[in-house]
Amino acid sequence: WDNAPYPFTMAAPLDDGYGTPGSNYSHPTVTIPSAMVSYADGQKLYALADAGGAITLASLEETGRDRAPYSAMGPTYYDLRIKPDVVCPGTKIRSAGSDASLTTNQCGGFVEGTYSPILEMTGTSMAAPLCAGAAALVRQYLVEGWHVTGSKDTTRGISPSAALVKAFMIQSGTKMRTADAAGVVRFMDDLGPTNQYGWGLVNLTSVLHFDGSRRIFVRDRAQISYEGAPQHLCLRAGSGNGEHLRVSLVWTDYEGSPYYITQLSNDLDLIMVAPDGSVVYGNHMSTTDSVGGLRKVADKINNAEQITVPSPQSGGMYIVAVRPKWFWETNGPQSYSLVVSGDFAEEASCGFSTNQLCENGCSGHGTCVGSGYCLCDLQYYGEDCSIAAPQLYAGTTRSYEVASGGWTYMYWEVVEAGASFTLEYGGTSDPDFYWSRNRVPSLDISTADFVDYRSGGPKVTRTFNNLAVGTYVLGIFAFCCSGSTGTITLSGSGLTMPPTPPPGPTPS
Repeated sequence: WDNAPYPFTMAAPLDDGYGTPGSNYSHPTVTIPSAMVSYADGQKLYALADAGGAITLASLEETGRDRAPYSAMGPTYYDLRIKPDVVCPGTKIRSAGSDASLTTNQCGGFVEGTYSPILEMTGTSMAAPLCAGAAALVRQYLVEGWHVTGSKDTTRGISPSAALVKAFMIQSGTKMRTADAAGVVRFMDDLGPTNQYGWGLVNLTSVLHFDGSRRIFVRDRAQISYEGAPQHLCLRAGSGNGEHLRVSLVWTDYEGSPYYITQLSNDLDLIMVAPDGSVVYGNHMSTTDSVGGLRKVADKINNAEQITVPSPQSGGMYIVAVRPKWFWETNGPQSYSLVVSGDFAEEASCGFSTNQLCENGCSGHGTCVGSGYCLCDLQYYGEDCSIAAPQLYAGTTRSYEVASGGWTYMYWEVVEAGASFTLEYGGTSDPDFYWSRNRVPSLDISTADFVDYRSGGPKVTRTFNNLAVGTYVLGIFAFCCSGSTGTITLSGSGLTMPPTPPPGPTPS
């Protein structure tokens, strides 16, 4: 510990390891980088060296961060939440074993067998204690006040909430190798979490510090109100030491309900405004459909969000904000916890405005509400209201395509009271269909006038009568776990008819 940056001081041997005096070992102690192996592995290395064989050391970068193929993956069913949260080692874990006898001699270094003192096992039962131990270390770190300066100071310690401990755990996550769609095992390119390994392999040394070389900002049990103003931080990036800037937001949500697809009760958004004014959303999520194409979206299903900036702009101002999107439980504020780590300095002011969170000024097709998000006009969608939903006319058919977990929209106009219309709809995989009058439907089924949960299959035809005048918006949600394509056909009376095509050229 006292010989940083290397944790061990090795005494140079007085012989060459084989009992022969060594003339090159003149220094009694030498501080060098060092590592340890087990006695059994050491004997194997000795034997291999004696035989003149080559000794190859495998890189932990390539072998120690592979996701175990037997480990369960997400997302959850029904609402597509990201799981797992984090990953801890659980393959071939060795620990003390006992045959429960007080008279058995269990001394020795062998593994397995009837009287083995060492037991090797694999599974989540091995990974869970390692994650639990890491969480206990995080709690001790905060209670003893290490997070303030990197030195123990119990006078500045805090009693962390469960949300804050979880925030530290996902803050420490590092990428893992896993099989891609082609079966190739590689590191994923995602900045955000994945359904293969969540927010990553727990690595507390990437967050906790003991020498003041790393900044940590902690906000615990902060409260934000429904429809209230967003809360922000002003972070000035350092001169650049190769360390990423990372922010994690976690809140303990209210219980869900089996009557709804989405289980998130109160939705908060983590947002970052970069020095160039661009907006980054928590968990770096994206979606695509046949109308709007590939685009970034805010997370609407998880109660943990993270933003990572791999190479912060030296001296750049990064604004971090937490905004309330929608609450089921509106009787009181929602508590949340926030962790920031990296090379940065917090500043008291940065000229923050709520409008900075409404990307592109809502593109002229929506309103930037006080909580810092765009409320789009009925015929537009997307985080910045830039996507024009296609209009359905009486007697027309439109096709759609949307990625898993994403939405696409279209609308039609009822122009005569008492009108009726018929919808013929269907699609591949698992699409869900929602329509609402004069509002945009969502997974909150209370906002929909009609809902049909489907699992592919043949098209369905439904007729609706005696309808009020208004704009009817159809939302199509692609459920787990692949995208959906299909068609929608509208017919009926009292609807907007297709526009008359312009006349052709007059013959000369």
